[in-house]
Amino acid sequence: AMDGTIPMQASEAIKGIANVVNAYIFSLYKGVYGFAGVAGTTPFASSTTEATQDRGVLNKQFCPPSDRRLVIDPDAEAKALDLRAFTDSSWVASPEAIINGNITRKLGFDWFSDQQVPTHTAVAFTAGAVTANGVNALGATTVSIAKATNAGALAVGDIITFAGDTQTYVVTAAATLIVGN
Repeated sequence: AMDGTIPMQASEAIKGIANVVNAYIFSLYKGVYGFAGVAGTTPFASSTTEATQDRGVLNKQFCPPSDRRLVIDPDAEAKALDLRAFTDSSWVASPEAIINGNITRKLGFDWFSDQQVPTHTAVAFTAGAVTANGVNALGATTVSIAKATNAGALAVGDIITFAGDTQTYVVTAAATLIVGN
């Protein structure tokens, strides 16, 4: 258009491209092993603990403190906006959170809400111990896992830990754990 505005069709096409790029970036979460919070629970029900735990995980993984972004879904944003740390004028450097509901920069993160935040669905193991099978060398990229009873599946993106090791690991290939394997 001659007045500098973008025609509606072009605007919708740009939004479509942006949504595809956004979905692709979100799909990369399945390779991230650091996490905080409780799976299946919307964060910020009563405190900012999940954000400060995220910060701790990033610090332990030597991530630079600048340019950190926290992208949350609309439900998490709604809960965060109910917290005093985000809306009380004595805690907020900018009135944006109060006036417009914008969290902006807080706790070392630039905050964004996004409707495309994915939900990871993992299958819970039924009864029967899951153990590392045998000795696995330091630095190994694969681990043999034994399931005592009741076969179970691991999905790409599942986060696992091993007793005696505080490091979290991400499953990079789907696997069905059969009994004794």
